[in-house]
Amino acid sequence: MLVYYLLFIFNIITIPINRYSQKTYWYLNAILIWIIMAFKSFTVGSDTPAYVSLYRNASTTIIPKNFINWFFPANGARFENGYLVLNKFLASIDSNPRFLFVTTACIFILCLTFMVQNLHLNPIMGILTFECLGFLAFFMSGLRQALACSFCMVAFVFAIKREPVKFILFYYLALSMHVSAIVFVVVYLINFLGTNLKSKISVMFILLIFFFSFDGLFASVATNINSEEMSGFAVSTENSGGILNATLSILIIITILIAFRYIDLPKNDHKPYTFSKYMLYGAIIYYLLSLRSTQLARIAIYFEIGYFPLLSYLFDFTKQKFRFVYQTIIITILIVYIFVILIFRPEWTHIVPYSCCF
Repeated sequence: MLVYYLLFIFNIITIPINRYSQKTYWYLNAILIWIIMAFKSFTVGSDTPAYVSLYRNASTTIIPKNFINWFFPANGARFENGYLVLNKFLASIDSNPRFLFVTTACIFILCLTFMVQNLHLNPIMGILTFECLGFLAFFMSGLRQALACSFCMVAFVFAIKREPVKFILFYYLALSMHVSAIVFVVVYLINFLGTNLKSKISVMFILLIFFFSFDGLFASVATNINSEEMSGFAVSTENSGGILNATLSILIIITILIAFRYIDLPKNDHKPYTFSKYMLYGAIIYYLLSLRSTQLARIAIYFEIGYFPLLSYLFDFTKQKFRFVYQTIIITILIVYIFVILIFRPEWTHIVPYSCCF
């Protein structure tokens, strides 16, 4: 775990650089994260050995030609066609699996950078949110879903900007990497919601219907989509700290939403805030559903993209007399949270002991 500790320490000691150059702070930390992800050992992450094996056998991999396989891994297919195409393309350039992780780490960082820059988010919060709230740890292991989540970060920007063609393009790229990204389509529909009480009641009513009908709906989808992950989501009943993890995650979200009563949000930033708020509502629903099937907590990561704008706005736009206190509290909570997870509950965010290839 030493690498993770050193990374967080580096994030903190370089914060003064952000005052003079936000780009310098961002690139120093983003490049370091890229190095850690790109040059991890092939044993880091529970799913990593499977991706290494698939990559080494890319020349013999057959891509299903059935039309539906370009949207879902149907007819017994194990992996999505989009990921198989990416896998074969990269292997044709360099057969060393290291090239796969170097390239995908670039995609992760570029998508994160695109979101942070286009939404004008605070670089410090962008880095700390990515590391402390489970994204970095998750990206170390679940390669396909990490790619899907990265493309969803870009799609999120285009949903906010109301650019449907670009949103659909990156949504499809996400779906082609991991079928669980299908849930992200609802994000664009936030454009048609308001911020008044009627809209909030309507959303909560729809979410409640979804919650109580989810078991039958998702079981039906999993039956027709033969991806092992999707089937696992529907039947998993393991209880590896699921209740505590879901409870803590929900409390964090609720705390952030309550804290927004103390900020002075600029008028031109209300739309990202609205999107992020509704997305975190969605994350709460999936954490509640994860009490029935613990692996469903993994789907919440798509909606936890909403953390990035909200924490950034809390950091930057808290009322002046509270700002320094809020900034200190936010950074402290994030650091304490990840250190506690590293020490006591690494399984909650899929953190595994790190080793590099050097």
